[in-house]
Amino acid sequence: MAAKVPFRRFRSHIKATGFATESAAGTIASIQVNRTTTLAANTALTGVLIGTPVTTAVAADSHIVSNIVASGDIMVAANRGGNSEEYLFVDSSAGQLKLKSPADHMLLSTALLNKTIRLNNITDSTTASGDLIGFQSKPRTGVAGTQSVYGCQISAQISDGIALTGSGSIVGGHIDVYVRGTAAGTIAGDVRGLQIELTTDDAGTRNISGYVTALRIRKAFSAGTVTGVQSAIRVEVPETQTNSETYTGLFDLTGTIGSGTTAVWLDTGVTSATAAGVLGLYVNGNKRYINLFSGTPA
Repeated sequence: MAAKVPFRRFRSHIKATGFATESAAGTIASIQVNRTTTLAANTALTGVLIGTPVTTAVAADSHIVSNIVASGDIMVAANRGGNSEEYLFVDSSAGQLKLKSPADHMLLSTALLNKTIRLNNITDSTTASGDLIGFQSKPRTGVAGTQSVYGCQISAQISDGIALTGSGSIVGGHIDVYVRGTAAGTIAGDVRGLQIELTTDDAGTRNISGYVTALRIRKAFSAGTVTGVQSAIRVEVPETQTNSETYTGLFDLTGTIGSGTTAVWLDTGVTSATAAGVLGLYVNGNKRYINLFSGTPA
């Protein structure tokens, strides 16, 4: 059991609360102090923040918890049903923070929704190779059963009877790519707004009883009067600005797939004499139709 170090050793830094603990070898291991005055960012504090700190500026009367033993970790645990469970773990040697909710959902929220939970809203001016990823979620099931596995679920909602006036809208998810500034800087690869991939390990043999679909659009939607067009996909005309670029095609289908009865898309002249249905779409606000054929392309 680490012994408490007399609190008077730290009076130049603290008010009358807090404590320090000592390892079996007599080295001060962890410290809790109330800093009575401000402390600038990345500034050492004797016996509390050592070496060349990488720390946020601290206001007066701030509480600081510090483990000053090299590679010493910090754990926050609590007793549930007679057993200690970990909720927070600081892995000092790895420079990693781990948060865990051992029995129920982990809840992160702001008091109001005009304040957001921000993940990696930073500019990285150091890493110059590999993938820079804002956040990652890779849940994997390891037991057979009737469960479904979701990488993420996002649902924007509006309460019963609540109106959105003016230009108020409800949007399930917004994803954008923002190429900032006006200075030249070549992007050697692509610019993609959304990338969807269906992948397996090579030589997979798994049976799948349902569909394999890259994008599924479902609608179960009741309303009064809908003034605008209702469509599965809407493509906006590119907006005009200096050096504007526009689309050169609606779809870009690479290569060709199949022929005859197995044709998916081809780049050769074919004919099919049996008319069988249409696709309806809007062009510039006008309803238009694409004829479909059931006869085998030849």
